[in-house]
Amino acid sequence: MKQLSVFSKQAKALSTLAWPIILSQVALVALGLTDTIMMGILGKEALAGGGLGVTITGLLLTLALGVLGATSNLIAPCAHKTPDGTVKQYSYASLIVATGFGVLILLVLFWARELINLTGQSEVTTELADQYLQGFFWGVLPGLWFQALRFTVMPLGHTRVVTIIAWIDVLLNIPINYLLITGSFGFPNLGIKGIGVATSVVHITSFILLVAYILYHPKLAEQRNAFIGKLRLGFYCKETLKLGIPQGITYLAEVGLFSTTAFMMGLFGNDTLAAHQITIQTITVPFMVAMGIAQATGIKVGHELGHNNIQACRQYGWLGLGMGACLMLVAALAFWLFPEVIVGLYLDKNNPENQQVFLIASQLLIIAAYFEIFDGSQTIASSALRGLKEAKRPMLLAISSYWLVGLPVALLLGFYWQWQGTGVWWGLAAGLAAAAISLIWLFEKATRVGHTDSGELITNSRIEKYV
Repeated sequence: MKQLSVFSKQAKALSTLAWPIILSQVALVALGLTDTIMMGILGKEALAGGGLGVTITGLLLTLALGVLGATSNLIAPCAHKTPDGTVKQYSYASLIVATGFGVLILLVLFWARELINLTGQSEVTTELADQYLQGFFWGVLPGLWFQALRFTVMPLGHTRVVTIIAWIDVLLNIPINYLLITGSFGFPNLGIKGIGVATSVVHITSFILLVAYILYHPKLAEQRNAFIGKLRLGFYCKETLKLGIPQGITYLAEVGLFSTTAFMMGLFGNDTLAAHQITIQTITVPFMVAMGIAQATGIKVGHELGHNNIQACRQYGWLGLGMGACLMLVAALAFWLFPEVIVGLYLDKNNPENQQVFLIASQLLIIAAYFEIFDGSQTIASSALRGLKEAKRPMLLAISSYWLVGLPVALLLGFYWQWQGTGVWWGLAAGLAAAAISLIWLFEKATRVGHTDSGELITNSRIEKYV
């Protein structure tokens, strides 16, 4: 009975933390969908050029966001303690790291046209992508600063404000996009550049709103006013990079695998590539749900690490995995049972030109049902390990799973056995399954015997040395 009561309290605590984060992740999907719709209004050339610009910014931001995410895992163990300036120093360090990555990204964007030309894109696509990136340029630093502060306040329990700001962004993005791409009501007609400018405005607004919240919210007063005896930003930046860079590299490895498989799908023809894009778009929302659970799980594991309670770390990790598996199973059942209905949201089945795309996309969705469960599990397990401040071993396991299991299986099934697109997707599922199994095994091992990246043994009696 006591165990059931503990489980109930933990489930409630994790759910309370997770749902606002999930809603903010869904808002990111809505932002991307809004931009895509606006690009479509401008025509297929703008959709291609703008889509290329979005892909470039996504790749550039992946590493930075992976590194900044470590801020939550570093602050979580300190959240319950009397404010002593540690949270402030981690926050300052995160802002410094964000600025460093931002400057590097700005340098790449400054030379974006020349870099795009090297890929052999058409002149029209290159021009439109460059215009989008020119507009996006001004929001890079505020956007990264917002993320640094977002990862600061979430482990302190302030997740709802992040959700509110995320949906304000969505509501703000729609009219600004429309005004700047059409030139209505006296606004300049910026075309595809206007979508980039709208994104910059949204990033700047997000940063200002979160700064105002942090400066004036009474529950953050103790953290704001905490005395810092000795400023050690070098140390805290090093800690952030030490935990964050492996995770950023893991994100890049996964994004790289998906980018590679997209290229492989294109080799089978436009119908297969179109079906691939439909399937990717469909699985995005369930994945964002898993991502929200993962972030919440990592924070709760970090909280218990700060309490020197390895058993509770273990319980929250498994609870997050179970919660994620249940929600991913719901999505998987929808993909299994109603693939044609889902594809029908994108394409007219009665149009003869869509028949082949419709058939392939329906097949890929069935495979995606297995894919989703594995993807959600590996994401949550990885975050739980970061809550334990495990970084290097999860990175090595994930990269090995993606590139030494997923890619070879995709090549074997897709090309050698000539399963084509379905073979490539079974390869993705195999890679993610390997990642899920290996990362869950590592979490089980770490919370059973408490081994850190450096090989130190941590238990309830020695865990404080690790913190």
